[in-house]
Amino acid sequence: MDNLLSILLAVFLLVGIPAGKPASTGSSTPLSPSPASGVDYDNFDPIQELPPASHLPYRDLSVLKGRTIVVDAGHGGDNPGARGASGATEANNVLAIARFLQAELEKVGARVIMTRTGDEAPLGGRVDQLAARTLIANRSRADVFVSIHNDSNPDPNKSGPTTYYYGSESLARAIQGELVTALGAPDNGVMRRGFYVLKHTRMPAVLVEAGFITNPYDDLRLRHPVYQRRVAQGIVRGLARYFGG
Repeated sequence: MDNLLSILLAVFLLVGIPAGKPASTGSSTPLSPSPASGVDYDNFDPIQELPPASHLPYRDLSVLKGRTIVVDAGHGGDNPGARGASGATEANNVLAIARFLQAELEKVGARVIMTRTGDEAPLGGRVDQLAARTLIANRSRADVFVSIHNDSNPDPNKSGPTTYYYGSESLARAIQGELVTALGAPDNGVMRRGFYVLKHTRMPAVLVEAGFITNPYDDLRLRHPVYQRRVAQGIVRGLARYFGG
């Protein structure tokens, strides 16, 4: 019997663990890329692409002190928005960016009003989501309204930020310019569109598409906390530029 056990143990050590479910890597949120995406998820690091913060042009952020900024994280609740190949949702990505934006703005003395702070609809879903966002903004008498989203497109090669406006082109250009610089991303420019939250807010307003969640690389960028924070910093720098900083 001892000899039989010894032989079985030797075979086990030579052959290894039988094929089956991969061992856990310890990650609580493993990526689940589409096999057809062709992306090297293991070796792609979105942080290595970011320009060093020390290389960004100077902006006087003190001009934001005392300003009231409405930060609108798009979607939420039963509306997750677009979804990336990794399984990340637009609603979660933009909420994380909005929280970073709130922190960066409050750090320089701005007053921030969030349209949502968790995975819920604004105003608890008591009114239509879009109406709720504009109601919060208009009641606040804010200086600026910034809505944050992730873009989607049938073309998976589309990448980078885009900033939309209805009546505030100068605000859109300031934010778009600083985003592109802060991220080192392709520049999709600014576009005038009659989105509800842009047409029905009574202050300068923009809708920022931070990147394309349908692009497999942007998908990974937009879910990464360091990249999310850099998006927020780019928006802050754009707001400072708009206000003369």
